[in-house]
Amino acid sequence: MKTKFIVVGSGSMGRRRIRHALELTGGEVAVYDLRDDRMDEMSEKFDVTRLNGVADFQEFAPDAIFICVPPSDHEIYMEWAIEHGVHFMVEQPISDHPDNLASIRKRAKDKGLITHVSNNHRFSAETQALKGIIESGELGRIMSAIVERGEWLPDWHPYEPYTDYYPSKRSMGGGLDSICDVSWLRYLFGDVRRSVSLGSRRSNLDIDTDDIVQMVLDFETGPQVILHTDMLQRKYAGEVKLVFEKGTLTHSAPDPFISVYSIETDVWEKRALADNRDDLPSMKGKADFNFVEPMYVRDAAYFLDHLKRRDANTNSLDDGITNLDLVYRLVRGASG
Repeated sequence: MKTKFIVVGSGSMGRRRIRHALELTGGEVAVYDLRDDRMDEMSEKFDVTRLNGVADFQEFAPDAIFICVPPSDHEIYMEWAIEHGVHFMVEQPISDHPDNLASIRKRAKDKGLITHVSNNHRFSAETQALKGIIESGELGRIMSAIVERGEWLPDWHPYEPYTDYYPSKRSMGGGLDSICDVSWLRYLFGDVRRSVSLGSRRSNLDIDTDDIVQMVLDFETGPQVILHTDMLQRKYAGEVKLVFEKGTLTHSAPDPFISVYSIETDVWEKRALADNRDDLPSMKGKADFNFVEPMYVRDAAYFLDHLKRRDANTNSLDDGITNLDLVYRLVRGASG
């Protein structure tokens, strides 16, 4: 019998999760979105069942649900999943506020549900390469890092008005986007001991969120990290620099390699990333942007593997809650 999935939301992440569920499991997929135009497109693009409302969910009887709507609506579908005993994967941030998450965690655990909060960058070849070098000790102890992530907001989803996309509106959960980088930094370096953030708005974009957020994260047993995120740069910027006792490591997306400098050899070495991007589609409207796709596939595969093995540990759920607690406190407290 085929595994049955519902994908709620058919924006950029929903499209990916539909494809992942179909290609990785051969399962049966149903789709629900409030927008008829998106539903029409998904019905034409994929072999999916179209649902007309939440009332149709129970009749379809899913084994699991992918929640790919704006963060402000995540809890609606997590609550439905918990009530009906359905496993779920939810995109990050897990919610637009942390108030109800302890209750959601307890009830999901009590029902033995398999849960996953997306942590896409954790599964990138870049992050895994960084992890390997850190754990090998070849460059000694890591001391500091600088991370930059920036792109002009209208270019994030060029196929739709940027005002339709949640990062533009606090009411939809916008302004918490730095969580995508905080999540992989915590994966590499552990708990944050001290932190500070400053956000501001410098563009004329029609948004009520900050278009620049700067964070300083001081990890308990790791480096001090400067994290810069913005919605301003007209060409995507994804830069990482790690400074170690015995060298330096850098990566610039979409380069398929990292650069490693060793003080012992006084040489920069390029090391290829373990990615095969050739067969993966690029995001709609963004040619040559498929370098991000492998991490999304691995993220979904992580959830699907736990589903197959019936592994209901709460590690991912706990990480998602901790990430939101940290970013919510920093960003909502720093906005001005």
